Amino acid sequence: MQQPAMSDSNNHTFSKTIDDNLLQKGMSAYDALKKIQKDLEEDGLKSHDLGSYTTIQMLPETEVLIHQSMGVNMVNQNEYPKTTEIHNNMIKTIAHFLHAPDRDDVFGSSTAGSSESIFLAILAAKWAWKKKRIHGKPNIVFCSNAHLCWYKFSKYLDIEIREIALEAPNTYPMDRVIENIDQNSISIVAVLGCTQLGTSDPIGALNKRLEAVNQKNNWDVGIHVDAAIGGFVAPFLEASVFGSWDFECPLVRSINLSGHKFGLVYPGLGWILFRHKRYFHRELRVKSNYLCGISESFTINFSRSSSLVIAQYFNFLHYGFEGYQKAIKQCIENARLLSKLLTNHDVFEMLSDGKIPVVVFRFKDTIRVDISAFTARLREKKWMLPYYKLSGQMDITVMRIVVRHDMKPPFLIQLVNDLFECYEALTTKHKS
Repeated sequence: MQQPAMSDSNNHTFSKTIDDNLLQKGMSAYDALKKIQKDLEEDGLKSHDLGSYTTIQMLPETEVLIHQSMGVNMVNQNEYPKTTEIHNNMIKTIAHFLHAPDRDDVFGSSTAGSSESIFLAILAAKWAWKKKRIHGKPNIVFCSNAHLCWYKFSKYLDIEIREIALEAPNTYPMDRVIENIDQNSISIVAVLGCTQLGTSDPIGALNKRLEAVNQKNNWDVGIHVDAAIGGFVAPFLEASVFGSWDFECPLVRSINLSGHKFGLVYPGLGWILFRHKRYFHRELRVKSNYLCGISESFTINFSRSSSLVIAQYFNFLHYGFEGYQKAIKQCIENARLLSKLLTNHDVFEMLSDGKIPVVVFRFKDTIRVDISAFTARLREKKWMLPYYKLSGQMDITVMRIVVRHDMKPPFLIQLVNDLFECYEALTTKHKS
């Protein structure tokens, strides 16, 4: 609301517009807390957000560490040397379980999420292409299962997008991908766990085909692996589940992971790793000396709390390899339970492959239900179930449930009961 003009100590008048978000005199901290808590009651329950990949629950000990480190700025490397050391050692740890040939030669960083990681990967790949001084315009090749940020950042950096439209679920158009690369291709993007279906590209086979093409044409095209979803899943499963996909493949030059997905950390943490330091050119690194000493930065953000990096460090220490393995396998077992429960009735068809804890399904062709009405009825029971049309040439509308670490069997059983109750209510109404 509009406040009247006010006078300062020098009798000069000024006008001020104050609204409900910025009170003239403010309120007590307790009243502000209660007001905001009341406002947020209109939001959905985060535990019932079925399509979200991000972690919603961590241990109480982590909450203590997050609170203590919230005000520590990651960019101030000299002021917080131990935090910087922890961060850099974690890069080596991740490089190790991604089979980097020399973890001391890996270049990488935490980021604000996989989107920032992807921007840096595109930037580095374009810079490497620029250094070759090849005539033409740079292009990037990926399939239509790539995340939206690949399109966005490629446009921002003026890179030609060569999208290969998928024609069917769980297929990879290898020949068309290879046909679309040339000497100006800065990278081929391969996905380990796509957002829509949770499925993965055959990265080992792609590496083999690309090696032959590079050798034949004297090209130097590499692969980036978008492992935002699968990066903290695949390393903890048997190697046969995904085959070769990480730095074991010689042409994989960079990998991004999301710590805030199956890395079991709250939203806001990603990781980007480059196979060798040379894949992120020195010209892209910025040094500053206006703080205590010289520090180096190459991420987009300067000021960023260390809290989530410390939370990831806690998880590494607490869970260890075996703990992560147990957690991931439990998620997969629960996803299989959910798939089984959903297919107990002749209503749904599964489209996900079960390798990652994501259950993607649709109504069978014989079922006539308005999916919008179905999900709206579920929302009345607090469940938030996303539905969307698959990308490329696939005229299929699906629903997705990400089976997070906090989702236990009783929770999933209640979910399925509510799903079928809503389905029965809609079909009964339709029949009547």
